[in-house]
Amino acid sequence: MPVYGLFGGSFNPVHRGHIRLALIARKALGLDQVWMVPCALSADGKPLADGKLRLAWLRKSVRGIPGLKVWDGELKRGGISRTVDTLRALKELKPNASWTLLIGADQAKHLGTWKQAKSLPGLAAIAAFRRPGVSAKAASGFSVTWVPAPAIDLSSSLIRQRLAKGLGAARLLPAVLAADPRLAAEYHTETRYLPAIPGMTSSIRQGLKLPLSKTVSKLPW
Repeated sequence: MPVYGLFGGSFNPVHRGHIRLALIARKALGLDQVWMVPCALSADGKPLADGKLRLAWLRKSVRGIPGLKVWDGELKRGGISRTVDTLRALKELKPNASWTLLIGADQAKHLGTWKQAKSLPGLAAIAAFRRPGVSAKAASGFSVTWVPAPAIDLSSSLIRQRLAKGLGAARLLPAVLAADPRLAAEYHTETRYLPAIPGMTSSIRQGLKLPLSKTVSKLPW
């Protein structure tokens, strides 16, 4: 039976950390494929780049990388995506496969608040990535496998902030995406990305003030 990973998110935009974590999870968990699934709308109401753009960037970034696949099911469904609905759709699409849900440590802490949370373990195994400043502890009643991956202090919000301020972010992005003119056009002119991001770590805030080479030097690859 094939085993697939579900790696969902806004990918606003996709960055090197996303790709790195997907590849680490695939190897560490013995997954045949990791399906990267961009959402249509952000559950917290934050603005996102157009779904077609985010989808195109994601597909461009994973093209040619064995074991990584992009699925647009949430974008086609529209609205705010709920993981339980996505897992059911995927199980219907691939009835002979088993699934592993890939989430961040911050999400693992709040699994109990998700829609039909008690149904999740019956639909997929759950694995989580550590994040800087977030304890590796899952919500009560959930069994979570912690992926042996470095806690990567890189986020899409950092990239948006840099682009909105007219700073470069090429080294933080997949190489094929760094030269895409649509990326700079989308985020450089959007003042909605300029306010401080709640919960941003001090190292990311400092990274906005540092030369890009110093920010990238902290990354584990």
